Formats: sequence, structure tokens, C-alpha cells
Amino acid sequence: MIINPYIFSSGANTYYLDGYGTPVVWYELVKRFSAYSGACIRVRRSSDNAEQDINFVDDLLDTASLLSFVGAGNGFVTTFYTQVGSKNLTNATATQQPQIVSSGALITRNGFASIKYDGSNDNLFNWSSAFVNINDVSYFSISQNDVANVNGVIHNQGVSGNITIRTFCDRRVDKRSLIVTIGASSYFANMSIQRDDSNLRLLSSFIDSSNNMSAYDNGATGGTDTYTGSTANNGLQLGQQYGASWLNGSINCFGAYNTDNSANRVAIETILNNYYTIY
Repeated sequence: MIINPYIFSSGANTYYLDGYGTPVVWYELVKRFSAYSGACIRVRRSSDNAEQDINFVDDLLDTASLLSFVGAGNGFVTTFYTQVGSKNLTNATATQQPQIVSSGALITRNGFASIKYDGSNDNLFNWSSAFVNINDVSYFSISQNDVANVNGVIHNQGVSGNITIRTFCDRRVDKRSLIVTIGASSYFANMSIQRDDSNLRLLSSFIDSSNNMSAYDNGATGGTDTYTGSTANNGLQLGQQYGASWLNGSINCFGAYNTDNSANRVAIETILNNYYTIY
């Protein structure tokens, strides 16, 4: 019997990404690393603003406990716990917290539990320290953009108040998936194929030590670019480009490696796609 190493990457569990590099952060509603034993998310319910950690059950979000806690109202994510490292993303402002339960029902995309960002002010962040590299870095995400012909911000990385590195779930023609901004200059690793749809998308982006950028969309090769100069970095934000645009859609997964992990791109994308069946 031949076993596909991309499916059975760490023993019998089909979800794990063990063995394909160690990320600095990984946020997802699916458990991806066997050593992780913490909660998945912390949720606030609208009925009385009480909060509770929601764990994994069989390596998936414990939706039964989530729905039992929230009840007939709405549920909002106050903390997205990283499965590697210690840099959790939070937002204490109720009106800026993305949503996971609506009127007692789990929010889903393509049948999968999803965190919904409203396109107005929702975001989760951690500006405490420079914990993601400014080069030799890799990003993987599962996201969905609900608005045609606009870009949707997946992540923003930089000094609080400034923009340096961003990834997008973009529905515009030029497909800007990875952007590095230095002062007045911007460098784009644009996607080469128009994808103006509202489906879940698996995006992968890389920057190597020579400042070469590359991007991939649903396993397909995208654009490349090379930036010059030095970027700043003091943290990470999901769902918003600091002080500017937001995502009207969902982010199911975001992970970052402090290495150019493009050698493991196909393996990681295959494991992620085996669960979400995006392409």
C-alpha cells in the first residue's frame, strides 16, 4: 500500500503540518500541530458579554460547546490563539470583533466554520513585538472575499500605525496578493490570473533573503517582484490594513514562517486543500 506523505504527514492524523517546518504563528479553526494543547479561540456572547475559551475536539473547533455557550444570540471572536509560539491576536473593542455565530447559528463558508470580518472595522491584532520576519518569511492563508472587484486584507505587518508587508484575498484584475511598502514605494507580487469569485482561496506567499517575492493562488503560480530597502516590523494584524481598508469576508487560516519555506509549499498546500477541497 502506498501512503501519500502529504495526507499522512505525521502519523495517522490527516490534519497535521508537523514535519514541514515550524511556523512562528499559526491561527486556524483546525488543529494543525500535534504538540498544541491550548484553546482555538475565545468568544464573547452578545447576550451578556461573557467570554469563554473554545477548544478543539478531534482536532476541529468544538462547535457544540461554542453554540451552547453563545445560545440564541451572536458570538464574536475576542482572541485567536496561535498554535505555535505565544503571540495571540486579540481585540478588546466589541464593535471591532469579527463574528463566528449569528443568531445562534454557526457562520460557515463552503460548509466550514468561519470567522466573518465585516469590511468596516473588524480586526484582530498583536503589536507587542517584532515576531514575524521582514524577509525570509512565508505566509499561508485560507480566506474568502465577499465583495466583487475589490481587494480584501488578510494580514498587515509592520510598526503600529504604518504599513510594510500585506497579503490580500484580491478580486481586482491585477490580483495583488503580496505587497511590500517602503516609504512611498510599493512592490507587488501580483497574481497572473483573474479570480473574481467569492469562493474560499488558498494563498501562499514567500520572501527570501534577497528580497525576492512570490505568490501562489490555489496552487497556481502567480507573480514575482523584488523590493529594495528595509521594512519595519512590530507586529501583526488580521482583517485590516492599518488605518485604511478591511476585509469583508472570512479568514479561516493564517500562518507565518520565519523562513523561506517555499520548498515545502506543495506539501503544505496539499494538506490544507485536502481538508477544505478548494481546488
